[in-house]
Amino acid sequence: MKRIAIGKTGLKVNRLGFGGIPIARVDESQAVETVLHAVESGVDFIDTARNYKTSERRIGMALQQTDKRVVLASRSQGRTADDIRADLETSLKELQKDYLDLYRCHFVRDDQVYQEIIAPGGALEGLMQAKQEGMIGHIGLTNHSLDLLERVVDEGLFETIMVCYSFLEPKAKESIIPKALAKNIGVIAMKSFSGGVIDDPQLALKYVLSQPDIIIIPGVETKELFDQNRKVFQGSYSLSPAEKLKIETIRNRYGKSFCRRCDYCQPCREEVPIQLVLGVRSALKRFGKSFLQEGWPREAIDKARNCSECGDRSRPGHTPPRNRDLLKTFGLIMLQLNPCNGFRVGSKQHLEYFVLLLLPQVFGFQESEVMGPAPFLAGARFYFCGLCCQK
Repeated sequence: MKRIAIGKTGLKVNRLGFGGIPIARVDESQAVETVLHAVESGVDFIDTARNYKTSERRIGMALQQTDKRVVLASRSQGRTADDIRADLETSLKELQKDYLDLYRCHFVRDDQVYQEIIAPGGALEGLMQAKQEGMIGHIGLTNHSLDLLERVVDEGLFETIMVCYSFLEPKAKESIIPKALAKNIGVIAMKSFSGGVIDDPQLALKYVLSQPDIIIIPGVETKELFDQNRKVFQGSYSLSPAEKLKIETIRNRYGKSFCRRCDYCQPCREEVPIQLVLGVRSALKRFGKSFLQEGWPREAIDKARNCSECGDRSRPGHTPPRNRDLLKTFGLIMLQLNPCNGFRVGSKQHLEYFVLLLLPQVFGFQESEVMGPAPFLAGARFYFCGLCCQK
């Protein structure tokens, strides 16, 4: 596997990294076995985060069983120097290390949060102090907004960035990636499968790999899935005409319904965090429903109840996500949180959930067949009924 330098850090790693989310949703022995297999197969960059449940601890357990040199990268959503210092100390304990190669400010979602972490007493100050003390080697930032990343790259306060990049989200290659590489800032690509939306991981990886000098961190929970990814890295990255056609077909299928986390739909008049609501479905798939009980997923679910289906398209040059996608996501979350996963007979709302969610999943109908111009759905309002899931 090709090795590249991570920007100005001086660290050199194989382009195929290891994402730490999926190992948190399987049993411990399988998780440890998968990490160990990846490392023994040549992976030497592992990405995880403080809020990835058991991920850090399981990675630490696996690394105790090998003498392979691995670049470890974790991250924290702590916004103050004290908070990120506390998280760093926990990360070191969980990973069974006294030093981490890279520690990052995690999910810096907007300018307000960015300003908070770079201000005196903010997370950046805490990381710089930890670096001086020899606890970490390098400092990075992760973020879903390309607009904010423009500022991050311009100001150059961080040595690495993490950027969403896939054939459903290709915009980063137009500016952010080349700009960061030109300034010797390391680039780590996340969301190569667009949060699980792309169901052909090999095709997704080939596309991302065609962009040189960036690290890819696909997450897997089994040795077999890792081996499939590794074969892509060992082969040609050139896309065949058939593969290019398939990519265009998938792009056309999702069109403007796929949330690219630009946040141009904000501010919402009902204060619904649209990007977060649409992201909850991906979080549910990756972490399991226990992840939705607190923190930002719970807050997003609660605020989604305020959706008034305004269909606001007033902001220039912007087509917001279709209400259907927000509401369908909301309905799916309701089903997952509902312990009985059933319906109350006679409930109009549950009939609507059935049409929107279960017909495609159970009977194999295409979404377009179900989501057509059904008159009774046109003005439907979707809320948690609270009758089942709140008992």
